[in-house]
Amino acid sequence: MCKLSIIIATYNSAKTIADALKSVCAQTYQNWECIVVDGASTDNTVCIVNDFILMNSQIRCVSKKDNGIYDAFNKGWRMAKGEWIHYLGSDDKLTEDGMERLMKYAEDADLVGGGVYLCRENEVPKPQYTNGIGGCHQGFVIKRSVIEELGGFDEQYRIFADKDLLIRLEQARYKVRNYPIIIAYFYIGGISQNIRSLYSLTKERYRSYQCTGYSKYPLISSAYSYIYAILVFLKHKIIGLNSATLL
Repeated sequence: MCKLSIIIATYNSAKTIADALKSVCAQTYQNWECIVVDGASTDNTVCIVNDFILMNSQIRCVSKKDNGIYDAFNKGWRMAKGEWIHYLGSDDKLTEDGMERLMKYAEDADLVGGGVYLCRENEVPKPQYTNGIGGCHQGFVIKRSVIEELGGFDEQYRIFADKDLLIRLEQARYKVRNYPIIIAYFYIGGISQNIRSLYSLTKERYRSYQCTGYSKYPLISSAYSYIYAILVFLKHKIIGLNSATLL
């Protein structure tokens, strides 16, 4: 049985999925399977994935209409044969040896965090390390049994479900360990690209904080996170404009 299941959710990801799968196949850690959970793409995403499956039997794919990325993530862990789960974005990539280094610590905890290179257009990639339950899902591995015990991702959240899962993990006192090991390149896009989506994220954060009791003052905590996210968003927009001007 494989040790690690790498789950990639896709929908019309033809432009990026090949690079993601190449990075999975090229990594030095080899005790893995890769499950591509496709949401019935209308481009040639599935054809590209099937080409990789012909070359590597460690990859498999299911394509069926879903209810968003966290529905796909839930399908993925339920299909997984590995003891550990990693979620990789369809436009992200694994580093060559990061997973091999991180998995050496896999018996030490229920969630093992490393870090990612944050990749933004017109900027040099910057390392971001997992801190506690902070960070993004591309930066850690988690036991499949833990996801199952927590009931998986709460699909009422379209954006915040991964953070909500980690909040519940912390409250249940599962063991978390973090190490300064970069395991993926995380390409900033999607919700990070517009303020409307940041507002939706903030509303979901508030609901999660209320439901879990994670924050004593959920409205204030959520508002603070929203303001901080907008400032970061504007900062990188300005950097992008300045870079374009220089070009």
